[in-house]
Order: sequence, then structure tokens, then C-alpha cells
Amino acid sequence: MKNGKDLAENDVLILNNNINIADDTGLGIPTKAVNGSYFLIREVLDQIPERIYNRKKELVANLNFRRLKVKLLGSTMNADAEIILLENYLDGIEELSREEQVAFKIFINRKLADAKNKYPFEISEEYKNLQIDQAYKDVNLKIEKWRSLRKEDEDAGTKRNLKAPRNDLQKYESELNKIKKRYVAEYSNNLLRSLRNSDPFINSALVNYGWAITVHKSVGSSFDSVLLKAIQQEDGGKSNESYFRWLYSGLTASKSKLHILSPQSISPFENCTIVDEVSSDSTIKFIPIRANLSFNNEDVSEDIRRFNSEGLNYNSLVVTNHLLNHLDGYKLENVKKYSDYLIKVTLVSKDNFEAVIAISNKGNKDVSAIRKERSSQEIQPHIDNAIEQLYNEFKSDDFPMDFRNEIYIDWFNILKDQNCSLHLQESHQNEDRFSVTRLNEVVNFNVRYTTGEKNYGFFSSLTIKEKSNDNLAEIIKNLIDND
Repeated sequence: MKNGKDLAENDVLILNNNINIADDTGLGIPTKAVNGSYFLIREVLDQIPERIYNRKKELVANLNFRRLKVKLLGSTMNADAEIILLENYLDGIEELSREEQVAFKIFINRKLADAKNKYPFEISEEYKNLQIDQAYKDVNLKIEKWRSLRKEDEDAGTKRNLKAPRNDLQKYESELNKIKKRYVAEYSNNLLRSLRNSDPFINSALVNYGWAITVHKSVGSSFDSVLLKAIQQEDGGKSNESYFRWLYSGLTASKSKLHILSPQSISPFENCTIVDEVSSDSTIKFIPIRANLSFNNEDVSEDIRRFNSEGLNYNSLVVTNHLLNHLDGYKLENVKKYSDYLIKVTLVSKDNFEAVIAISNKGNKDVSAIRKERSSQEIQPHIDNAIEQLYNEFKSDDFPMDFRNEIYIDWFNILKDQNCSLHLQESHQNEDRFSVTRLNEVVNFNVRYTTGEKNYGFFSSLTIKEKSNDNLAEIIKNLIDND
């Protein structure tokens, strides 16, 4: 976004290459301005045009340089500095044409040729290093020896079996040229590097207007006020990690004020499909799925501890302890291990009525089921109530503590306002299973979600598995808002 057709005072420019800004005092070292730096124009000075011709005297392109007085924003350099920019780059919207690129290369090569005339290789440090190079000296000795032998051949009038064949000289001269070429290349590179650091034209700034920049360009910078267009690209997605990384980079460029242009609505159900292919069935009943029970560092009574010598499942023993706490006057008669997955507990009431309770576990892990195997009719209600109390005591209504938590709490409250209850029955990798109840009505449904790095935080499907009626199923489907 340009601030008018021509460069003007107070325009902001962004640098697209690395340049050195000379120290006007001559006492310090140049200030390095790197790609992404910002300049504030203090004064627009003269334009310096260069017409570039090739060896055939044909015009390649016109290069237009511009002298500016600027302030380097975000720098410790307080004084204004003078730089030269190549206006062709600014006019070409961040690029040079092919002809301009060729012309600039010719321009640099001519500057380099002028520098070589002024500072020839023979007076350079690289030439001095060449003269003391041992390999270079060894080859020169071989050439001197060859010339001595060659003189002997000529004095003797030898035509065959020469002591100094001409092929040897060619080989030595080739070796000498290779060594010298290496030092000449080093000389040229160092001279060009020096020119890039000191010559303001070769070191010219490639800039474009800095009022609007890409998020990528803004990384590492901060601004008092930012206007951020929240569309990364017209056909780009907004439900992937790269978009959120890009958005975060743009948001954090602001120090105080941030204005969002083209704000995007992003829903975790953006690409969620709804599947409802089952028929209504009024006979469906709500069957709560009891969670597995697990305990940590919970003590058990002395009566129970005496059965622990058989290596019984710890969680099963804690369950037995809690059952006894809910059964006043009952005592533990026996604990028998049937396998690593099952124990059976015999309880006796104060009236000597007996009950056997089977406690299943997942191989020395959580208790997965508690069931009454047999009991006297007189105490059956007591046993059923104790098991129900135990499950209710350790029942967890907590939703998963990740991106789903807030969504499920919203669902819970929305459904509650419609006299419905939400029950999270099971949680599996990438899938949660729910039941929604209203009086005698019930709908069982599953939701699938993504946990991969690419699309973390999004749901992929909601599937109705069973329903008492369509009305309650529609209430659940309306939980997903794709707008």
C-alpha cells in the first residue's frame, strides 16, 4: 500500500536486503540494517540515473538510484543517516525485471573493474600470500630447473630424449595457474565484499512501502497500533495449525492497539458431519455405564488386610472396605481369589444372613464390575443399595480437561435449559459416547474429534446411535452450530 505516487517525507519503508549504513563521522563502524528493518523518510534528496549498456553498446536498462535521509526505526542509532535506494525495485513492486537484474550485474562488474584498476592484484595482500605459498614456490623451482635442463639440451643440440620436454613445462605452468587463480579469486571476492560494505550504490537498499506488510515480515517486530487482516489467503484454510500459528504471529506484533479486519468465524464443528440413520424406538431405556474404580494410597481395615497374603488386587480390597462401610453390622467372612481378574467376597449380616459379591478387575488394575452373585432374600435390598451408594460416591461427572471441556459444559447447560440431562458414558481415543435423557426419552450418540497436530481442536462427526424419538435427536443435532 503506497502513500502516494512518489516518495515523500514521513513515508515508512521496509528493507528487503541487508545493507551497511556508513558512519558519517568516520570514527565508528557502519550500522548494519537487516532484511525487515524499517526506515522513516526524513528528506527525499536527488535522483541519480544510470544508463547501462552492454558490450555491443546496446541499452540494457535504466537504473534509477535515489539518495534519502532516513531514520532507522527500532535502532540505537539516534542520528539520521543517508542511504541510496534502487527505485527500480520499489517501482517493480518488490522485484527487478530481468533486464534490470542484468543491468545491475553489469553495473557491479564495472564498479569491480574500476576498483581492480585502482587496487591491482600485484599490490594486494592476496598477492603477497601467493608469493609465500609453498606449493607455488615448489612449482616455480620446477620451472627454473626445467629451463636449466632445456638450455643443456639446446647447447648439446639434442633432438631426442630431451632432459626438458616441452610437455613438462606445460604441466608446471598449468599447476602454477591453478594456484594463482585461487588467490586471484580470493582477491576479487574480498574486493567485492569491501565494495558491498562501502560503495553506497552496490550497497543500495531494496525497499517497498512499509504501511502494509506480510505477517512473515512482521516477525520479531512490534508496533503500537496494528491493523491485521485475518484472512491469510483467499483460498486458504482456517482450521489448521499453520493458520493459527500465522494468526498468533500477527496478533503478537501489536504492543497496545489491535484492529482486526475481515474477522473469521471459526467453529470446532467447522467440518463436522451429522449422521442420523437409525429409526426411533420408544422402548429404549437409559442404562448408565458405570465407570471403573481406582484408588490411590487408601487404607483398608485390619479384617481385610489379613486376606492380602494371597496377592489380591488392591483396588478390589478397597472396594470391599467401602462396601462394609455402607453395610452397618456386616462382617467380612471370606475373600477368595478366583483369578488375577476376579475375587469373591462373602459378607454376613448381624442376623447371620450371607451374601457373596463378585468383584472383577482389569488384571491387577481398576475395578471394572461389582455384582451380587448370591444373597439371602432378606438382605438383597441392603446389598443392592450398598453397591449403588459406592458407585455414586465415586461417580465423576467431570468432562475431559482439554478443548472439549468448555464445549461439553455448554452442551450440559443448553440441554439443562430444555429439561434434558447430558451423560458422558465413555471416553475413548478420538471418540466420546453420550446419552441425553428427558423423562423417559433417551438418545445415545457418539462424537469423534481430532487429536493430531494438524487439526487439533476440531470435531469430525456426530453420530446418533439410538433414539426414543426424532424430537430429542433434533435437539442434540442443534448443539452443533456451523454458522
